[in-house]
Amino acid sequence: MGNQATKSNFKESVLELTSKPNKSGDEASWDALFGPDSAHTANEFFAAIPAEDIRKLRDDSPKNLATLCYKCLEKLQAARDSPSMLNQKRVITAIRILTRIIPYMFEEAEWRGYFWTPVPRGDNQVPLASTLLSVLSDLLFCPGFTVTLLDSNKEKVEDLSSIDSCEYIWEAGVGFGNKPPMNGQHYQNRAEILKLMLTCFSEIIYMPLTDENRLRWVARFTSAENRHVLPLFTSLLNVTCAYDPIGYGLPYNYLLFNDSREPLVEVALQVLIVCLDKESQPKGDETGYAENYFINYLSRIHREEDFDFMLKGITRLLSNPLQSSATYLPNSTKRVNFHQELLVLLWKCCEYNQKFMYYVLKTSDVLEILVPILYHISEARNDSTRVGLIHMGVFLILLLSGERNFGVRLNKAYITKAPIDVPTFTGTHADLLIIVFHKLITTGNYRLQSLFDCLLTIIVNVSPYLKSLSMLAANKLVHLVEAFSTPWFLFSASNNHHLVFFLLEVFNNIIQYQFDGNSNLIYTIIRKRQVFYQLSNLPTDAQSIAKSLSGRKNRSRDDMVDELKSPTAAKAPEIPVQGGVSAGLAATPEVSSMTDNKADFEKTKQVSSEEQSNEWTPTSAWAEAWKVKLPLQTIMRLLQVLVPQVEKICIDKGLTDESEILKFLQHGTLVGLLPVPHPILIRKYQANAGTNHWFRTYMWGVIYLRNTEPPIWYDTDVKMFEIQKIAVSISNFQLLATMPRVAARVEEDPEEIAEREYAKAQAELKLNGTGHSAEGKKSGSGKSSTGKNAVNGNGMVHSKSNDGNNGADIPDDNSDAKSVTSSKSAKSSKSVGKNSTKAEKKLRSRGISGSSSKKDGGRFEMGLDNYDDYEALDNSFDEVDEYVSSNYKDYKEVYGGESDDSEGYTNDTSFVIKDHVYRFLSESVRSPNVPLLGIPDELANLFDETQRVNVIYEAIHQAYIDPKSPFSENSDFERRCALLLSKIVKEGLLSQTAIDNYCSNALAITQPIKLMEYVLRAAGNGNMQDLSNCEYPIELKQLALDLVDGRLEAIQVADELKNLDLPFFNSQFVVDTLMESSYTNNMTTIYNVLGSLRDLTTHKVIEQSSFRVGFQRFLALCPKMSPSKLGICSMANLIVSYSLNDYKMIDDELAAMVPDPDAYVKQVDAKGRL
Repeated sequence: MGNQATKSNFKESVLELTSKPNKSGDEASWDALFGPDSAHTANEFFAAIPAEDIRKLRDDSPKNLATLCYKCLEKLQAARDSPSMLNQKRVITAIRILTRIIPYMFEEAEWRGYFWTPVPRGDNQVPLASTLLSVLSDLLFCPGFTVTLLDSNKEKVEDLSSIDSCEYIWEAGVGFGNKPPMNGQHYQNRAEILKLMLTCFSEIIYMPLTDENRLRWVARFTSAENRHVLPLFTSLLNVTCAYDPIGYGLPYNYLLFNDSREPLVEVALQVLIVCLDKESQPKGDETGYAENYFINYLSRIHREEDFDFMLKGITRLLSNPLQSSATYLPNSTKRVNFHQELLVLLWKCCEYNQKFMYYVLKTSDVLEILVPILYHISEARNDSTRVGLIHMGVFLILLLSGERNFGVRLNKAYITKAPIDVPTFTGTHADLLIIVFHKLITTGNYRLQSLFDCLLTIIVNVSPYLKSLSMLAANKLVHLVEAFSTPWFLFSASNNHHLVFFLLEVFNNIIQYQFDGNSNLIYTIIRKRQVFYQLSNLPTDAQSIAKSLSGRKNRSRDDMVDELKSPTAAKAPEIPVQGGVSAGLAATPEVSSMTDNKADFEKTKQVSSEEQSNEWTPTSAWAEAWKVKLPLQTIMRLLQVLVPQVEKICIDKGLTDESEILKFLQHGTLVGLLPVPHPILIRKYQANAGTNHWFRTYMWGVIYLRNTEPPIWYDTDVKMFEIQKIAVSISNFQLLATMPRVAARVEEDPEEIAEREYAKAQAELKLNGTGHSAEGKKSGSGKSSTGKNAVNGNGMVHSKSNDGNNGADIPDDNSDAKSVTSSKSAKSSKSVGKNSTKAEKKLRSRGISGSSSKKDGGRFEMGLDNYDDYEALDNSFDEVDEYVSSNYKDYKEVYGGESDDSEGYTNDTSFVIKDHVYRFLSESVRSPNVPLLGIPDELANLFDETQRVNVIYEAIHQAYIDPKSPFSENSDFERRCALLLSKIVKEGLLSQTAIDNYCSNALAITQPIKLMEYVLRAAGNGNMQDLSNCEYPIELKQLALDLVDGRLEAIQVADELKNLDLPFFNSQFVVDTLMESSYTNNMTTIYNVLGSLRDLTTHKVIEQSSFRVGFQRFLALCPKMSPSKLGICSMANLIVSYSLNDYKMIDDELAAMVPDPDAYVKQVDAKGRL
């Protein structure tokens, strides 16, 4: 009852303002309005002051409205001037009143000017807006109200002007290292003030486009007049980038605990992006604020640790919807919904700070941003109210595509993580980009037609760097040509032919610059060659044009190609529905106005504005003008050369499998047969007034719709965009019904699981040991009875695909998969069956005890290896055993192990593990799928995880550094070590604690192996890749050649090595570099190359241990070279001399391994080979 009476009294106080003409002298009424019981929740507060009452107050009692503003400002000033006497409820009430009434004041031009009318303050004339922003800025750093007092000896601060607000930055991050304590009440108070600031900045959405003072609130707030401008910028940025909505990852934790940070982060992000808005203002205007210090500070950030903090924060928040959608438990992870504001922030960071954009593009981290963007635009493609989000994402990708590094990074393999609605494929991020863009174009949403040029411009920009497109992506590209080159589409609008020009430029770029590796695209072009022949022979006479357009009318509107209408006069897109309203945006700018470089067909626009109207009619002269410019020469020459070759090889060899044709194309070349390569044309984004207006409209449209609790701008007369009220779908409320009952879940008993797995394993072992080995041996040869003709008799399937392949005979891509699988399974059954008795005995003796419940990361789940005994591997380990035995004395002295002659092992666990490690490293040369032998069981018996890390490290380190090791000369050794580590991590035998312990102490070790830290960190971050099929990249071989030939400097090589991020191949890179330099027989070249290697090791680009092993491997390989390379031994002596004496890169022990060239020459001479 008391609460209802309080609300009633508050409403009566508001109504009195509208009923009494002048209440400026009635202090009692004002005190009642700001009374201690007047502050409710924000939504209740807004409901207590309805819109009609505010407008009535504004129109009928303007003096009362003006007095109300002054009274609110007085309360805020009193709190600022006497913080020790601050009444938080009164301050919050004043802030909410202003937040509620200001939007309605902005509706009228006279009231907008009211805030900028000078008010006497001492000797100065200060506008009310300046005073309000100054007070709010001070209160954002008020100890006890919005920040925690640093001096614990003081309870309150008497004067806010005496404190340094830079010491009270809200969050650690850019420019600030101290992490303030958490305080939910402070977060709430900050959010209230920021919402009022955002309301003040929103004056722009009520003003006409021609008003030069639309940004005066923002200009004042971000100017030098605001003494808190630096800590405010830093606080807003750090609060946004430091936020982690998932936290420790406990499922459904957000339902149990209230997240007091999310509202603050959301409004802070919105204020930040609004303050990063600017437009050219004439100096001397009435605001007087020329420079935006928020933009200035953002552009001056340059430290890599700051860039890393910003990038990780933005990536984490952008990826949050993907993570919440990919969980096994529905809705178990908290989902944040301000990804649209994050895209705007990312755009601002890249636009105003080129160094930040270059940092993003420098590594593959840019792909961690690209994938969420593609996810969001793919999800929104069928929703006409979310087209603004698609535009924002595409514009951001366009900005990035203007840089070479973006195209290069797209070649990284894409591992499906995000729940993006695309067909399953094996390929790169470039394939994902093309597939998603193809879906956007063919989705049938007419509001996306204005984006077609932009989407294809992005593909054109990256096409010169795409090394290997998948078959799926190649089909999508050719399908677009097929759709866009139909006569009715080309003749239906004046600019439609531009799309074909873009696509032909894509093909030309790939053919001229990336022919090797793109056999899938070349094959698709050959298979669909009729599309290009028809385009080349396109009729342009008036009769043919009229016939094409008339035939168009008879087509079904449900035809997919029919959806690819010309982008003529597209309607203004809308942004997402939220709270039952949508906001229309400004018309999308044309891509030609957003980019700098133009092709010939873009420069010569043949049509006028009248021709672009609905009454425009194509003419023969118009069609012929652009047809002669079609860049078909390269493609037609390719078809002229390759089509006869492909047809001939198919006839001669009777090929029916496309894989054989692809192999032929992979080894083919068109060097000297194609026209002279054209220069690469990259269209970079260029800011202009049109695009700035679009981004501003989109930003404020998002902010308008996101602020519905309370509804700050709802039902106000907004001028910037059009508001449409839409019925809210009930689907939003059905999610609650699908929430699982977490408390009712009962986990299975681990012992029951272990017994069930044990019984299953026993049954499999008995089955495999009953005479199937012969059959397995037969099928293990790789010649399965099913073969590749099992699909359709000839390895072909007849299908009508969605990408425009009308019934073509396409070879089955999976025709060989069965035979390969059969071979592997047969081989496995043979090995297990051979030793089933021993393995079964071992399983019985282990029982459930194999599921050790050790503390601190002990093995909990029971796992049965395919090979429980390494003797099941039918291979010779003589060399390994000899090496292990020769080193056993050293191990025994260190660990005190005792020998057991009956089993041939030592009782010392660490030595047994080392034995298994060496056997794994040896066997993995032959097969990357070799199991872990007994390593998991032995490691599970080690109580301390630190001991687990140490024993693995010592085993690998010994084999890695020791010149006598049988592994160290193998170029694949580092990769096999990484493979071993990844398998151990996947077994759950190294927890995050052990990983952190190793990484923190790795630098203290004399010669750390970088690959261990690399793999362990990758596992700890959840980025573990499958290293089984990882091969030595050809880029490293080329990098060594470029370094030796002088095409690249050491610093450039360092950047490339960092970008590749494959430290387990660094030693082989050293081998290649030394070998290539020795081939030159040039002392100067060798000296320079060694200097570059020294720089790379000094700066830790290549670890010292990797250099040592690479050097050792090079010296071991020298005597094994063919007689024509005898000079390499002499060059090796020269290399050792420089490395030992001049650069101090090696020690005497390593130098002693250098081969004797004289002895080698005599040896070869005696055999008569010279």
